[in-house]
Amino acid sequence: MLIRQSKNAFIRIFSRYAYVENQTNHVSMTYTGDEMKFVSCLSRKAQDLECVAGNAGIDISVAGELAKNLADLWFVVMGDCEAELDVREVPFSYDAVADVERRFAGVQGVMPAEADGEPWLRSLQIEITSYCNERCIHCYIPGEVKECGETMPVDRVKAIIDEFADMGGLRIILSGGEFFMHKDTVEILTYCRRRDLMILLQSNLTLVDDEMIHFLRELNVFNVQVSLYSTDEATHDMITRLKGSWRKTKENLEKLVANNIPALIACPIMKQNYKGYRDMMDYARSLRLFCYTDYVLLARNDFCDANLCTRLSLSQTSELLDEILAADPAYMDKLSMAESEKNLDAIEFAQRFNRCSVLKNNICISVNGDAYPCPAWQRMVLGNVHTMPLHDIWVSPQADELRKISVKDFKKCSKCNLHNYCDMCMVYNYNENGGRVDEVCSRFCDVAAMLRNKIHAMYNNRIK
Repeated sequence: MLIRQSKNAFIRIFSRYAYVENQTNHVSMTYTGDEMKFVSCLSRKAQDLECVAGNAGIDISVAGELAKNLADLWFVVMGDCEAELDVREVPFSYDAVADVERRFAGVQGVMPAEADGEPWLRSLQIEITSYCNERCIHCYIPGEVKECGETMPVDRVKAIIDEFADMGGLRIILSGGEFFMHKDTVEILTYCRRRDLMILLQSNLTLVDDEMIHFLRELNVFNVQVSLYSTDEATHDMITRLKGSWRKTKENLEKLVANNIPALIACPIMKQNYKGYRDMMDYARSLRLFCYTDYVLLARNDFCDANLCTRLSLSQTSELLDEILAADPAYMDKLSMAESEKNLDAIEFAQRFNRCSVLKNNICISVNGDAYPCPAWQRMVLGNVHTMPLHDIWVSPQADELRKISVKDFKKCSKCNLHNYCDMCMVYNYNENGGRVDEVCSRFCDVAAMLRNKIHAMYNNRIK
């Protein structure tokens, strides 16, 4: 019997455990003891099961049971010949998403927070260029940076990838600016695959052609996050300030789906497009895509808030929330969890505030080499990878202090009863308040109170 690691499974071995994650069914597990020994001996090349058992020092009967369990989770494929292994691979397919979700519902291990006694740097985002061909009116990146920016040399990108991979890193997120404005995208992506990383891209897709679509399919990327702001051409192009961008973005997004390349839509909601929220959600569902929305919006990362003229008014936000609550069945599912109205405030109707993971498992690198906590927080510089090892930046005292920040550090929040309705974010605070992390943007408070009132009203209407 032959066995090999699935093409969609990624293994990381640390001193105390082995971690495995499959990018198709999104199942992850940690293994210790004999299971760890066995997983440590797996390879992307086919091996005889008895050889793997022998190398792991495990009895073949034990190894056989372990192998079956791993195969059930799609971590490995087994068969009598290599052709059979290929047939048993389960590639990503939009047609199968619902079935896969049902099959693996509730099957999930705990993602480890540490690796060899230190926080595990699981994800790394690299801004490979600051140039962008769009000039989005809401963008937190100043327009002049997109026009007179920089491009990271490919050798430097590879060196950072090497540091990350050598630290046991798993997910690489490649962004810009516009990612595809870098002339060496194919070389960079190929190198990420050579270092066995899960690959995520952020792009507007306007510069992608059919050859690149084919390349991405063969590359087996984890996901492509696509910026699309409306189902209406005029609205989208007005936001991007690039005529023809809607047609190109939408056309290539649909090609990703047709080619079974995993994708999601990123659609910030603002004054210019909020009336089309329902149409956007319907379009995303028609493609079987998740659509991420943000209706608070970030101020620019240079502390200028001029872009916030696009932010919804509170009355417009109220209209939008009514649409969201009506369109998203998850809210009704959560309402059904409440035994009484009194229990509502104990249910998480918002996610970010309670699950903020600043520097828990991820870090970002700007085009000039600066390391910072998350995408929009570019002024919170922790070090520069050109002059300091990535590992040293990751475990630096400054990074450690940021990891320790919790709800109790925000005076305005510590006595508030809106935690489960609030999406407060330190980066939003920082950019909007001139570098003050602990000065909470009032918009979060206003929206949280509004959401709470609407949730309670929904509950009361439901039980009448």
